[in-house]
Amino acid sequence: MRRVTLDQAAKRPPAIDLRLPATGARVWSAFWEIERSRQGGYGPQAFTYVEIEAWTRLTAADLAPWQVRALMEMDTARRGAWSEVQEEERGRPDGLSRVVSFSNTAAVERMFDRFGDVRDV
Repeated sequence: MRRVTLDQAAKRPPAIDLRLPATGARVWSAFWEIERSRQGGYGPQAFTYVEIEAWTRLTAADLAPWQVRALMEMDTARRGAWSEVQEEERGRPDGLSRVVSFSNTAAVERMFDRFGDVRDV
């Protein structure tokens, strides 16, 4: 099966308009940095506290406990969105499979939807 990114398959997706507060943007950025080194196999492996701790040590980042919990929740949502996309892609006649990445608008929206209601505090 040939794999392509969404950018390759659909040229360029519409831009995602994310307006995050500074603390949220920091966690969002940290998530995608850690995501780039995610282990795989039969799908994306869950983040571990050891991986997050190593990332914070190597990048000199200082994360509050709530930010670490947010990263773990984001990871759960990301893996859930990945599973949904894989289920939809099963049996596609063109043999192409989309990936869940920052550029995959629908997958990012699913990821946010899995968080449920979000409230400002």
